[in-house]
Parts: sequence; C-alpha cells; structure tokens
Amino acid sequence: MPPRLVGSIADWSGKDAPDGRSWLLDHAQRMNFNAVWFSPFFETTRRQTVDGKGQTVSNSLYATRDHGAIDPEFSATQSFADREKMTDAERAAVDELDREHLEHFTKQAHAQGMSVMAMADLVFNHVASDHPAVLQENEEVEAFLKDAKDRGLNVVPRYARKPDGNPGPVIGMAAMPADGGPTPDKEMFFKFERGEQNFEVLNIGHTPGYDTAQINYASPAARAFFIDGEDGEEGYWKKVVDWCIDRGLKDFRCDIAYRLPPDWWQEIIEHARSKNPEATFMAETLGGPDDAIERMAQIRTKDAKGNDRPGFDLGMFSNYWWNFTDDWLPSSEAPRLERMAFYGGAASPDNHDTPETLAGHFSKALAHHKNRDKAVADICLRNYAVSAFMGNSVYMQMGYEYCKEKQNGVFKGDGSPAEWAALVSARAGGKSKLDLSKQIAGINAIKDALGVENCRVRIKEHREEQSGRLLRMSFEYVDVDTGQQKAAVTLLLNKRPEDSAVKVTDSTLNGLGAEGLQRSGGRDKNGHVMVDSFVVYHTPVNVPSVADITPPVAPARKNPPKPPAAAA
Repeated sequence: MPPRLVGSIADWSGKDAPDGRSWLLDHAQRMNFNAVWFSPFFETTRRQTVDGKGQTVSNSLYATRDHGAIDPEFSATQSFADREKMTDAERAAVDELDREHLEHFTKQAHAQGMSVMAMADLVFNHVASDHPAVLQENEEVEAFLKDAKDRGLNVVPRYARKPDGNPGPVIGMAAMPADGGPTPDKEMFFKFERGEQNFEVLNIGHTPGYDTAQINYASPAARAFFIDGEDGEEGYWKKVVDWCIDRGLKDFRCDIAYRLPPDWWQEIIEHARSKNPEATFMAETLGGPDDAIERMAQIRTKDAKGNDRPGFDLGMFSNYWWNFTDDWLPSSEAPRLERMAFYGGAASPDNHDTPETLAGHFSKALAHHKNRDKAVADICLRNYAVSAFMGNSVYMQMGYEYCKEKQNGVFKGDGSPAEWAALVSARAGGKSKLDLSKQIAGINAIKDALGVENCRVRIKEHREEQSGRLLRMSFEYVDVDTGQQKAAVTLLLNKRPEDSAVKVTDSTLNGLGAEGLQRSGGRDKNGHVMVDSFVVYHTPVNVPSVADITPPVAPARKNPPKPPAAAA
C-alpha cells in the first residue's frame, strides 16, 4: 500500500470512525486479502535532489531520516513545516497520537482476521543522507581531517580485505605520522560507505541525487552501531524492529535484502522472534545476484518443533519479467528461493520499481484497440491469476484492482488521496470493465479454499498449446511438514487476450475435467470452453467458483465512511 495514496493515518486508521472500522481494511478484505503491506511511512529525507531528467525531487519513501516517527505527510497532524518548530514535548505528543492511530489499526486488523505485513518495509540497506547518524559521522570525519591537517599528519584510507587478499571497500581512515612511520597516530572506521578522496558519503543509486547513504557492511563500526549495539543499547536495526512490534506490526518485507550480510539478518530475525515468535520475514530478492541469494540460505532458525529451517519465510518471484514460457523462473529462481525461504516464493503481477504499471503499459500498447479496456482487464486478470497460484503467497499494488495506469512512485508528488478517490469514483462498483476487484476476490477465495497456506509450490509444467494461442501451467502444493501433496492446479491462459477469446479443444481438456472444476471461463453457444483471460482446474474440487463468490461484507452501516476526496 503506497501511503501517499491514502494520506494521513487519521483518515484510514478507523480510530475516529463511529464503529472503529477502517475503510482500508474493509477494502482489502472485500477482495479476500488477509494482509496489508505498507511502503515506508517513516519520516523521510528533507534533501532536495535532482533526478536524471533535471527535475527536482525529494522525500523518497525509501530515504528514512527518522525511524522513530511517522512522516508528517502521513501523521495525524499532517504538519510538515510545523514539526520542525515544535518543542520536544510537542513532538512527543504528536508521536503518541500517531501511535494510538497505528495501534488501533493493527488491533482492528487482527480483530477482522487480518495480519499487517509489514510496518513499512525494513529498509536496512541505507538511510537518508540527512539521517542524524550520517550527519554526526560527517562532523566526526570533518573534525578528524581538520585535526590531522593541523598536526601535519597524512590521512590515508583504510580498506577491508577481500578473500583473495586484495583491497576491498574503504571502511575507514588513518592519520599517519609525517615522517612515514608505519603506526597510525589515530584511525576512524565508518558506519557509511565513503569515497577514497574526500571521504564523502556515497549514495547507493537507489534514488536520484544524494538523498541516501549506503551502509558500510565491511566496517566494524557499522556492525557495532546497527547490529551489536553500543553503550549498553540495542543495535539500531533491532530498535527499529522493536518499534514495529510494539505497535502490533510483526511481519516484515525486507528491502534489497540480498545486500545485507547473512549474519546481520540472522541476528535481526532471531531478535524479532525473541520479541514475537510469530514474526515473519519476506525478502525482496528482485534483481538480486544469484550468488547473493544463495548466500541468504545460510540464514537458519528453528521452527516451533526445534527443526532447522531457513530464516526467511518468503522470497519474491521475478514473475513480472517472466514471459510464462522461458525456463529460468521454474528451473532456477524457484528452487533458489525455496532453499532461501521456508515457504519459497511470493508472486505479484506488478511492482513499483518499474516505470509503468502493467495496466499502464498495455493501455499505451493497445491505445487503438477497439475494445481496449476489456483487453487490458483480461491481461491484468490473467497475470494476477498466475501470481496467485504460482507461489505460496500473492501480493498486489493498491490500484491494480482498478487497472491503475499511473505507477505508484516513491517520491513526493507520486500519488495522493485525491488521485485514489478519482480512480474509485471512475471505476469501482462495476462502473468500468477495468474494475477487477470481484474477480480478484474470487481468485483469492479459491486459493484460500485449497488450504495450502503451509505449502511450498512446485511449478510442474509451463508450455504453449493450440499453436501458441494458449499457455498451460500446472502447480502442485506440497506441505512443508509432511511432504505430502495437498492440492494441484492447472491454468489455461490466453496468450494474447487482446486478439480474441480462445476455444479450448477436446485434446487440451483431456483429463482436466476428471481432475477438477473449470473456473472463471465462459462457454460459447455450443458449450465449448472459451478462454478470455484464464480458466483454472484444481483439486480438491470442493471450493467455490468465482461467479458464486460473494466477497465478505462489513456489517450494514447507515453512513459508511469513504476514502477522502482530497487531503494533504
């Protein structure tokens, strides 16, 4: 959920609603989702930066300045400028109000049978370049260099050593005697990556300009501050986890997880589960090098029975970039994620790191199609079905249910409550072919009814049929405790929904009718199965059909709250 689409926590927490319900939770549950995952809403950078197009941007959701406060943009006060002028007591009062709203939301979610994944992302690879720890280290570096210059000392970089003995990254600096003596007069190690010349903070390139500072994993100072803790305090990342858990947020999506050393994650995960044994972790693995993801398999914990298991619960499939026929995902990525994560992969039809949403891309590509909206909807529905059945879990960007064309970006100005309200007004409630919410609810209900939440998924086949007009995918769901197959699913997918519906031949259907039930597909006047988007066959068969599903409805209300027409 991109917080800029919903604005102030006071507008969606439900705390101030007469019955205490949150419209955001109700919306998610109507589509049979059982979790809400927030993009970060911690206080963000104040830096003004310039992107590659020369445009000024700022306040990336992924450039965190203060991990102990909700950003004023999302605060119950929404007072960005005033917060800077507040006294400590006034800021504490605002933080307490935000805490009350967040705790109400998480308690209400659990009361409605939902989890809340994840208190924003755990963005542990970097912080904002104006984070207090970065600013303090900048001052220490400046003082170190000035003192060395005043005393006539030569400052040289300190390097980590690679396994082959060659110099690695810069991890600190040493002030050496002017006479060339080998023993440093003093030295300093860095928490953040810095250059060799002026020891300036290095950006990771994740955001434009210089609004982030990369953690210096090879430096002992970074580990001492972020993991081990100093001066009798917990490590900084452990305190962030505590902040989340104390507010009812026990589930975590871990941004760029493959960049952190495995032993760092080991301690973070063990710490979280010591606070709440039910804490779960999903690693962002999209775009990660194969060897880095394999190293993450070194992270091990114990299950409830004391058995050894991977530390992460889920990894993230790259299926957004998969054409459904190439073999790299089933034969390489899926087994790798299964070694790294207890339940293997989670899948999504869309993600915020791409320039366009899926609907946005095809709306442009099919701009002159005579029935563009239906074609775009069929493509989005097909890709959601693949995501839902190919992994243990499925997640979806807010707005995908309405085929949102504009990407949910991470910078200020990317999304607003008014934008969300306009989208709902134009498409919700069956006003448009681009409203997929009921079909998504149906897909989620089928997946839930299969009872495979404790399973890993095996992709058994993926191939073209009927001269390439159809794609066929089969999955089996294997219980992680017993190793027994609990369910099986076969999808028949229209490879090009924009061309036409595809009539399924008897040879393609052979065997499927005996194994399961056909879902979400129409028939022509002669009774032939037609695939507009997808059809699904599954065992066990005693699950509801998409057409028969009535999404859960909140108790009747005289004046149900609506998303704000405009805020912020």
